[in-house]
Amino acid sequence: MARLVLFTAYDAKLDRPQEVTPSALRYTFISYLLRQGIRAADIDRIVGRVPDTELLAYMQLNSPAAWRPIEDIERVLPALRKIIAAGTG
Repeated sequence: MARLVLFTAYDAKLDRPQEVTPSALRYTFISYLLRQGIRAADIDRIVGRVPDTELLAYMQLNSPAAWRPIEDIERVLPALRKIIAAGTG
């Protein structure tokens, strides 16, 4: 998996493709979900099991006052939506 991610980042001509790793992508995606207001209890339903210590660190990005139902959470990163909308993905 890490090789595929590295090759994809390189082929996309990113400045530092070696910094794009599966764990960096996972962090980015979970952070994106939390910033939208996903409940911590719903994260496992989308990304699979997240270890408790990791989840506690992620939860610092979320405000309980901003919680939204899982149905209202966008599951595609904005950059990918642009690619899909442009028909180049």
